[in-house]
Amino acid sequence: MKLICFLDWKLNLRDSELRSTIPSLLRFNLTALNVLDISDNYFDNPISPNWFWNATSLTSLNIRGCSFYGPIPDEIGRMKSLEQVSFLGNNLMSTMIPSSFKNLCNLTALDLSNTNTTGDITKLMERLPNCHWNKLQKLDFSQNNISGELPDQPGPLTNLTYFRLSGNKLTGKIPSWIGVLSKLYILDLSWNQIYGTVDEDLLNSLTDLKYLRLSSTLQMKIRADWIPPFQLLTASLLSVQLGPAFPLWLKSQTSIVNLLIPNTSITAISDWFWVVFSGAKSLDLAYNQISGALPASLEFMAAEYMAFSNNRLNGTVPRLPRYIKVIDISGNLLSGPLPSDFRAPWFEDILLYNNSISGTIPSSLCSLRYLEVLDLSRNMLTGEVTICQQEMNYLSVVNLNLNNIPGEFPPIFKRCPNAIFVDLSDNLLSGNLPLWIWEKMPSIELLRLRSNKFDGNIPNNGLAMNKELQFLDLAHNKLSGSIPHSLVNLSAMARTSGYSKTLFRNLNLGVAVISYNFDYESIGFRLESIGLYQRTTT
Repeated sequence: MKLICFLDWKLNLRDSELRSTIPSLLRFNLTALNVLDISDNYFDNPISPNWFWNATSLTSLNIRGCSFYGPIPDEIGRMKSLEQVSFLGNNLMSTMIPSSFKNLCNLTALDLSNTNTTGDITKLMERLPNCHWNKLQKLDFSQNNISGELPDQPGPLTNLTYFRLSGNKLTGKIPSWIGVLSKLYILDLSWNQIYGTVDEDLLNSLTDLKYLRLSSTLQMKIRADWIPPFQLLTASLLSVQLGPAFPLWLKSQTSIVNLLIPNTSITAISDWFWVVFSGAKSLDLAYNQISGALPASLEFMAAEYMAFSNNRLNGTVPRLPRYIKVIDISGNLLSGPLPSDFRAPWFEDILLYNNSISGTIPSSLCSLRYLEVLDLSRNMLTGEVTICQQEMNYLSVVNLNLNNIPGEFPPIFKRCPNAIFVDLSDNLLSGNLPLWIWEKMPSIELLRLRSNKFDGNIPNNGLAMNKELQFLDLAHNKLSGSIPHSLVNLSAMARTSGYSKTLFRNLNLGVAVISYNFDYESIGFRLESIGLYQRTTT
C-alpha cells in the first residue's frame, strides 16, 4: 500500500490499547509519513530498529508511555528529518542516546524524561546534534540517573527555551553559561547536587524566563534593588537559602501563579506580599519561621492551594479564599475560634492541626460537598461536632484527636459512606457506640476512639461484613460486655502486621503533590473495660 499521495500524512494511534509490536507497518510505503504518535500504549517490547524507519519524511515521533525497554536503535539517529522526539516514560535499560543523534540537525525537541537513562551528562550532551546550525529548543532529561558535572561550555544548547534536568544525580558548580541561554522559558535544575550561587548576573539575560525551579543545594544572593527582566509564572525554590528577609526581587513578580518557597529560612513577610500575590493559585511557604497574623484580606485572594504549615503564625483563622481547595496552616500558634462561615465551596483538604484553636466546629462545614480531608487534631476545640443533613460523600479522613470535644459519637458519620480514617481519640465523647457505626461506614480502615468515656457494648450489627477494617482502637473507655465473635472475621486485620497508609493529593497544578500521612505502629483491636485490657494481633 502506498501513502505517498498525501503530504504531511499523520498517523495517530495514541491510547489505542495496543499490546504488541507493529510489524504490519512494514507493508506500507511510509515515505510520506510526517507524524507518528503511538504513545500511551503497552508494548512491553524492545524498540525494534525496523518497524518504521523507512519513514524518511518523519518529523515527529512520539512513543511516550509505551513500556518499551532496551536501547534506543541507532536507526532513529539516521532519520534526519526528525524535529521532535519523545521517549518519556519508557525504560531504556540504563542506556544513553546513540551517537547517531549527532546527525539530527533538524531536531528541535528531545524528551528523555523518566526513562531510566544513566551515564555522564557531558558524554550525553556530546551526542546531541552537532551541526553548523542549531535548532534544539527543548531538552528534557528529568527524572533519570544521569550523573557528573555540567560541561564548561553550552555546546548545542544556546537556543534552548525549555531545559529540565531535575531529579538526577548531577554534581558540581552551576555553570555560568546558564546565564547565556537568553531564550529560556523554563529552567529546572531541582533535586540534584549542583551547588553554587544564583545571583542577578546569572539571571540578567533570561528575559523570557517564566518557570524557575531550583532546590536545596543552591543559594540565591540577589541585591535588594535588583529588578528582574522577566515575569515568572512559577517560582519553585524548595529549600533554597533565601532568608531571613523575604526576597525583595519577588515584589516585581506580579504575574506569579505558583510561588513555592518552603523551608527557605524566611522569618517575616511584608504587607505587600498579600497584594502582589493576591492572584496566585498556589502559595507554599511551609517550614519557615514566619511570625505574625494572617490578614483579613486573605478571603479576597485567588489561591486554590495554600500552605503555611510549621511557622510561627498567631492570631485567629480569618475567612479563607473563596476558591481555596487545600489549606494547610498546621503547626502554628493560631488561637481563637474558626470562622463561622466557610465560604469556600471547593474545599478538599483542611489541615489545621497542632494549633490552639478553640470553640466549636462551625455548621457551615456541612456545605463543603467536596471535602475529603479534615484534620483539626491537637487543638482546644470544646463544642459538639455539628450534625449534617446532607451526604458528605467525599469525606474520607477525619482527625479530631486531642481536643476537648464532648457529646455522643458524632452523627455526622451517618453521612460519610466513604470514610476511611477516623480518629476521635483523647476527647470527652461519651454514651453508647451507635448500632449503625459499621453499616454507615462500610469502607472504614482505621477507627481510633481510645481515651474517651464511651460505655455499653461494642456494636455487632454489620461488623462481620466489614472487609476493610485494619485498625480498631477502643482502649481507655468504659465499655462492657463481651467481645463480638465477628471480630475474627475481619480479614483485613490478617493481611498485614502494621498499619501505614499515605493519602496522596495531586493538585494538578504541575508544581506540587500534597501528601497526608497517618502511621500507626500496630494493628488489631484494643479494649479496656473495668480493668480488662485485651489486645489481639495476627
